Amino acid sequence: MMKSDQVVNALSALAQSTRLAIYRLLVATGPGGV
Repeated sequence: MMKSDQVVNALSALAQSTRLAIYRLLVATGPGGV
């Protein structure tokens, strides 16, 4: 299990709009990926 500070660091990377858009694309495509 990830520690709280690791989770915060991982999620802070998503604060950048392009990274967030890529993450959303990957989630939307499901396990098969892009």
